[in-house]
Amino acid sequence: VYKKQNVQTLEDEIAEGNEIFTLIVENVQGGNLSGLTGETTCEIEDNDIEPNIYLTNTNVVEGENASITVILGANDPSGQPDNEDVVVRLRTYELNGSGINAAKKDIDYVHKTFDVTIPANQKSVTVNPTNGIVTKADDLIEGDEVFGVEIVGIPNGAKVGARDAKATITIEDGSTPPATPSIDSIEGSTGYE
Repeated sequence: VYKKQNVQTLEDEIAEGNEIFTLIVENVQGGNLSGLTGETTCEIEDNDIEPNIYLTNTNVVEGENASITVILGANDPSGQPDNEDVVVRLRTYELNGSGINAAKKDIDYVHKTFDVTIPANQKSVTVNPTNGIVTKADDLIEGDEVFGVEIVGIPNGAKVGARDAKATITIEDGSTPPATPSIDSIEGSTGYE
């Protein structure tokens, strides 16, 4: 003979994965538990939508460090902060294609792969310029140049949705064109006979 017991779970809006709790039978009256297990585990299936990860485009003056913002759930009203840290691995890359003034890795910027942590219960984090992506100054007048940053993994295995996001960083040319000489007056003349 057995009896089914319902246990009420509570709804939340956090994409946290399935959770497990233990149900323990205590203080039995009118029966004997000898030889029986007095506890069992139950699993709560998470019904929340996993937040997508997005990166924001940014501009930086040539020679300064670029910051990048990583966002959970942007453009997706159902996206919620995670209840655990989310570690996002990013990598810079060269863009190519017609009409693009592409920045060259290790010439215009320092190529790097790095991790960014979005703390638990936060929706975004911005990598400050001190820890950002280094761009290199030069004296060339070359116009603005562009390179990319992409998500290449979630090292800590946090549950997230889409994570193939890419962003561009535009390096604004910091070089000043030389001044154009002007002629205020011309004195004297030269002639041939």
